[in-house]
Amino acid sequence: MMTTARPTEQHAREAAAKFLGHEDFTTRRYSNGMCHYVYEVTPGCGPKIVVRLGHDETREHLRGSVFWDQELRSLNLPTPRIVYHDLQAVFPYTILEHLQGADLVDVFSTLAPTARARIARDVAAMQDRVAQLPRAKGFGYGYSYSDARLTSTWRAVLDEQLDRARAWIRGVGVASEAHVDRVIRALLPLGGYLDDVEPGAFLHDTTTKNVMVNESGLVGVVDIDDMCFGDRLYVLSLTNMALFSMKADRDYITVWSDAWNLNETQRRVVSLYTAVNCVGFIGEIGQRFNRDTAEVDYGRLRYLEGVLEHLLA
Repeated sequence: MMTTARPTEQHAREAAAKFLGHEDFTTRRYSNGMCHYVYEVTPGCGPKIVVRLGHDETREHLRGSVFWDQELRSLNLPTPRIVYHDLQAVFPYTILEHLQGADLVDVFSTLAPTARARIARDVAAMQDRVAQLPRAKGFGYGYSYSDARLTSTWRAVLDEQLDRARAWIRGVGVASEAHVDRVIRALLPLGGYLDDVEPGAFLHDTTTKNVMVNESGLVGVVDIDDMCFGDRLYVLSLTNMALFSMKADRDYITVWSDAWNLNETQRRVVSLYTAVNCVGFIGEIGQRFNRDTAEVDYGRLRYLEGVLEHLLA
């Protein structure tokens, strides 16, 4: 998501002022995220709000967030309501309610095992409710049900993820593309399983990020720009990979898997999907995304290569 023109804090202040009026407020940028420029806005009086800014390359992401904000209302999910948006601005933005909680990634290691288990069950139950949405006519990521990006098979979605990882790895040039080839070979025995996947809806980004929590459990989920249609085990695998990446306790995955009553085949699928995500994480090393600079962390690269070996063993 690269652009020569990027939004700044001043653009966030202008967006907030347009919604709030010209009352006093302070802004603070969130450090998490690789796509949008997100600011917490604290008015002199009244509740906090959140401004999410994009640019030309991410305009459709924000357009999708407006669409799914309306679609998910019927499910009564714990998501912050979009209270204002301007998708035609030079730097498009949405303004959302502020959720009082911490991002799971920031507090995971400090939570008691019972609290992590409660959150895992809450997220699993929320995904059960999302599964009530109508099925799409295709697979993959959609800013709406008619998104042209949807493909005819679930396997094609996995192939896109692997192709992206390969391109990232090739672009930086510090890891081997052979990692991608090994994952492709490992997926071959899943041919029949993948052919049977239906285009059911799931939130693909409820991992260790975008999940707001407290000691009582799930507070809400933020940053829903698109919906994924296909095998919902994929979000479990992405969460699994995120925890590997953090070198964190993966009891969270065990609780979530048990909440969904996964059988042995499904647990094996989660491991192989995690390998798909692992090469994606390897590909992210050295990428700039929305940061000012990018460095290659060779220690992290070696660690992730070890995780991949474990997953494919």
